[in-house]
This record gives sequence, structure tokens and C-alpha cells, in this order.
Amino acid sequence: MSGNSDRLYYISIIRVYAMLCIVFYHSLCFYAGTWGFICADEITPIWRLVAPPIVNIGLTLFVLVSGFLYGYLYNKGFYRNNKRFVLKKAYRLLIPYFVWGIWQIYCVPGLGKGWYSMLYGMSHLWFLLMLFEIFLIIVLLNKFDITGKTNLKVDVCLFVISLIPYFISKYFLNAHSFLCVEVSLKYLPVFIAGIFSNKYCVHEKINSHFSKLGILIGGGILLLISYLDINLNNYLYTMVSLMIGIFLLSVTKSYRNSPIVSYLDDCCMGIYLLNQIVIFYLLLNDRVKDCLSNHVYLGPFIIFTVSFIIPLIITKVIKKYKRLQFLLG
Repeated sequence: MSGNSDRLYYISIIRVYAMLCIVFYHSLCFYAGTWGFICADEITPIWRLVAPPIVNIGLTLFVLVSGFLYGYLYNKGFYRNNKRFVLKKAYRLLIPYFVWGIWQIYCVPGLGKGWYSMLYGMSHLWFLLMLFEIFLIIVLLNKFDITGKTNLKVDVCLFVISLIPYFISKYFLNAHSFLCVEVSLKYLPVFIAGIFSNKYCVHEKINSHFSKLGILIGGGILLLISYLDINLNNYLYTMVSLMIGIFLLSVTKSYRNSPIVSYLDDCCMGIYLLNQIVIFYLLLNDRVKDCLSNHVYLGPFIIFTVSFIIPLIITKVIKKYKRLQFLLG
């Protein structure tokens, strides 16, 4: 939707915010002990505390706005041809997944675990595979016109039912992360919530002052969950982050267009794809790694700056050449 008069600028704001959350989370992983094969000499408690809330908010916002935009465009007459829609999403999501996944296998020392790792969501790229699978599921569900028809009772039941498959896969089928099935089922309700948020204009019906309070309370709950050291994959993170996301839709709905936000929104995909790769290369230099290990509070902001600016520049360069667009989807 970039570059046209129909652009939903509050969605752009949320998408940029989500992207910044993910970039900052990746900047914390070195200090939070998230990456077992490369980490600082000592884990920093404060970064270990804030990392889970930040990444959960970022991921949930990305999925929520994806569902919101899908519902918005579907009701404007787009995405009605299922075959064309699936092929478009395969181009947007799967091609970058394989291109940058193969790059990491062969060009990032210590990270590549062989081709089989592509079947389990390669590094941070698992999100692309997961989102593609959600789109496939939604195409099937749309045979019942869940995006178009308005029936509150039916939609509430559908949302509740959509919570069940994740628990079945996690606790009974033992699906683990093969083809990211488990995580796709985990975020499916968030995508559906995005569709319904658009359909019922939920963000327009919630008072913005109430939403701001809800965001503060939600953020506090996430920090509490992290402090209690509850499993990162616990559904509590996702559901609280979903609540924050819906409140953010309400808060940002009246924001005006900002050229900076639009600029960054156009580059979100590229920054996401390249950010973690840049961090890996940065940390593979022993002198840089030792220096960053000695600056546990300043280090994350240095990593953030470098891993944000370099992917931004590369993305803008790639966007100038049509033949390279497949790299970014």
C-alpha cells in the first residue's frame, strides 16, 4: 500500500514501531543470552528482563497489522483470486526466505546448520514462513467468508476456536517447529483478530485515553511475566501483546502522515531481513565482540544503530533496481 492515497498511515506507524522493536530485540540478544552460539561474557539481567516483552510486542504487532490490512484490502475487492493471492505471497515471503536463508547457511560462519534447518524456520526468517502458512489457512477459512460477513457471535466463536489448534500441536501432537507449524497456529488468532478489528472498526470505538492506560498496564504485565521467568512461548505474552496492539490502533488512528514514517515503512521488510545478518557479521569480529562485551549498557544501542542504518541503506539501494526486488519480496 505504499505510495498511494489509500495508505493507512496509522498502520504504517505501528508497522515501523514493530520493526524497531524487532531490531532492538536483536540488539539485546547478545547480552540476554538468547543466541547460545554467540553471546557476551556475562548475561545482563536488565536486558534479559526487557527482551521477551519487546520481541513479543513486535511480532504480535506485525501479525495484527497483516490481518488488519488483509481484511481492509479484501473488503475493497482485492485478494479475491485465491491462486493469484497465494502466488503473490509466495513471491513476497518464500523467495526472500530461501534467498537469505541460503545466504546464512553458506556465508555466516557458525550459524548455518545445513539445508534441513530451512524446514524449521531459518534464524529470524521463520517469521516469513509462518506468515505464509497463516495466509494459506486464511484462504481456506475465507470459503466461509469470515472476512466479509458481519456476525459478532460467530466471529467471537471463531476466534476462540482458533486458540485451540496451537495447544493441540504443542501439547499433544508434539509438532515442535517443523515448517513453523506450531508458531503459525500460535499467531493465527492474532491475524484473525486483525481481520475482525478492521471489520468491526474496533480501533475507532475505543477511547484513546483508555487505550493509553491499557498500553501502560499491558506493558507492566509483560514485564511481570518476564520477571517471573515464564516461558517465552507462553500464550500469555501473545495475548497481552495483542491487547496492546489493539490499543495502539486506537491511539494512532488520528495521527497525521509523517514523511519519515512513510520512508521507514517502505523499508521495513528489508530492515527486518538484513538486520540480524548484519549483527552476526558484527559480532563475528573478535575485537568488536570483546569491546561490546565490556559495554553492556551502551552496547545494545551501538548494535541497534549499526544494524538499523546499514540495512536501511542496503534496502534503499536494492529498491532502485527492479531486477533485485525479489531479494526483498
